[in-house]
Amino acid sequence: MTEKNLHSSAGLSTIFRDQWGIPHIYAETDPGCAFGFGYAQAQDHLSPMLENFILASGRASEFMGDKYIAHDIKMHSFDIPAINKKLFHTLASEDRKYLDAFAAGINRYINDNPHRSSTRQFPVNGEAVHSYVKMCQIIQQFDQIEGKISSHFSSEAGIDQASNAWTVRPERTLRGETFLLGDPHLPWEGPFKWYEAHLCGKTFDVYGVTLYGLPAIMIGFSSFIAWTICNNDADLVDVYAEKLNSHNTRQYRYNNTWRNSTEQTLKLYVRTEGILNTVQHKIIRTHHGPVVKTDTEQGIAYAVRITGLNDTDPFPQSLAVMRAGNLDAFIHACSLHTWVKFHIIACDVNGNIGYLYNTLTHERNDGIDWKNPVDGSISDTEWGKRIPFTGLPKCINPSSGYLQNCNNSPFTVTSDCPLKPADFPKHLSAQDIALSSRVRGARVMELIESAGKLTLEKALAITMDVKALTAREERDFLIKASMLMRSHIDPDLMEAVSILENWNLMADTENRALPLLTEWVSRLHGDYNRTTEFYLAHAGDEKVVREALAAFYDAVLTVKKRWGKMVTWGDAHILRRGNLSLPCAGTGNSKAMDPFTSLYMTGARRFEDNRWICSAGSSWIMLVSYYQGKVTGRTIIPYGNSDDQASSHYNDQAPLFSEQKLKQVLYYRDEVEKSAKTRFDLRTTADGCEYMEADS
Repeated sequence: MTEKNLHSSAGLSTIFRDQWGIPHIYAETDPGCAFGFGYAQAQDHLSPMLENFILASGRASEFMGDKYIAHDIKMHSFDIPAINKKLFHTLASEDRKYLDAFAAGINRYINDNPHRSSTRQFPVNGEAVHSYVKMCQIIQQFDQIEGKISSHFSSEAGIDQASNAWTVRPERTLRGETFLLGDPHLPWEGPFKWYEAHLCGKTFDVYGVTLYGLPAIMIGFSSFIAWTICNNDADLVDVYAEKLNSHNTRQYRYNNTWRNSTEQTLKLYVRTEGILNTVQHKIIRTHHGPVVKTDTEQGIAYAVRITGLNDTDPFPQSLAVMRAGNLDAFIHACSLHTWVKFHIIACDVNGNIGYLYNTLTHERNDGIDWKNPVDGSISDTEWGKRIPFTGLPKCINPSSGYLQNCNNSPFTVTSDCPLKPADFPKHLSAQDIALSSRVRGARVMELIESAGKLTLEKALAITMDVKALTAREERDFLIKASMLMRSHIDPDLMEAVSILENWNLMADTENRALPLLTEWVSRLHGDYNRTTEFYLAHAGDEKVVREALAAFYDAVLTVKKRWGKMVTWGDAHILRRGNLSLPCAGTGNSKAMDPFTSLYMTGARRFEDNRWICSAGSSWIMLVSYYQGKVTGRTIIPYGNSDDQASSHYNDQAPLFSEQKLKQVLYYRDEVEKSAKTRFDLRTTADGCEYMEADS
């Protein structure tokens, strides 16, 4: 183990790196740990982290160019930079010290390595870090605006979110252990990627992941508690159709009177080819929020209201979650109720398990369709009070002995679910009380309930399950359609149909059905602008069926021409990272080119060099076990823990991921020190916010 020591007269932050480059950061104080965490993140992904901070500042077009003008306008339209400043200065002093220390660690690394930063002129401080924390909360509401007014805002900040999560009590396991699985589905490319780390300060000792630039663990475990999150369908945004005064378009109708909108002239500095120019933009606001679109012909302005914008700060809750000592303490931390959304699944070392449906949704009139723009001229569409944490769905230690959520409704998280839609407002969540066999939640329940007494091996099998959940109907449709041409069927088509008939629906690397089906879907979209759902719905229309079969025949010929054979999934569907190209089992969700949905999700978003390139899905997998008071963790990330292409940890986890294996986590300090490959000591002041230069 190599060692480098930086000396001064105060606190010590030590960064151990294991064989996977995971930083294990130890400090006597929480700010000292934050300092080391900032330094470690800068080592591994400085540039994308700085870009995230710039995006959160509302000054992206100043530092990164004119393509970010729309983003900056969006940030200032909702007054997010000013709100961030206010929230930062109302934080408890200890929380501000933590953020300042995290920023100081980043700056320490930049000062030590000035050649690594291309955006050094942007000031990194605690407030900048906090702004990014807040932006990660608000950006999810921006995505909902996209859905309600799809043509107004650009979607460069949108995140494709899904997840698998489940937990099992000791009585359902062979050894009496408690399992928790976290498998968030996010893009594997771009700014919103996971970073794995172990933080041990004065009040927490937690292992998990966070997004580049966030100073706390978002999903993870300690010796006491494990938790994970899934995206939910909480409606956090409303669009108001404001009726404009035809004689004065700066007035809008409300409760039979005309109200004046406000106007702000936004001045942006925009960098174009290295030169700063000034761009001005007028922001119009009603009492509901900023106007994002105006229909002059109809005399309607569309204003947007976002929940949690002004009065919630997710950072204190994130720290409280990291410090929780059992499930009750975890739920108490969540009762701060500042995370904007999520299904939350957790378990503790004592064998307790829990599900929380979290949202900052307000009381609304359930007689109104909130999924579309609502009438802004009447008080019936105003929000009521925020629904309190105590009024949200929760399920603790159900009689079934397990909980799961794979983006399904809170009323389907376990068998004989005690949560009922009638007990909650309709606008709070989806109302489903049963799951289709085509969705991931149903598959998890099927596998848990059929497993008998769960073991580690069975838990891993559930985690890595690759059944293509939405492919059965498409497969059976094509087999039946081929009957129309059995008497004069082409040999290539006959071979393809035989492959479908003998396929067990598993998206393993040896199957030859998915290349055919994926190419077929591409043909349907490209040649006919139709989805598989259209053909399934018209299975009785012979003309439509023949059209679908013709598209499948074209897909078969394309596969044969492209690869010279009926290619296997592992040869055609790959994970590519740096100089590695590896076979990838699994499939993607409905947004992918391979939209057949498996638990182990590996969606392709592009086709290059005759390969579908996997780039979204199971972005970090964590399987945690508590047994006899001890915690064991196993994790994997599809790429590596460093974004530096020169680092050996840029893609070192990719081979394991390709083999559907998890790596063993080092959690306890004795095993960390014993196995560490490097040790790096940073001397800081007591609050972690300042440092001394290294001795020569």
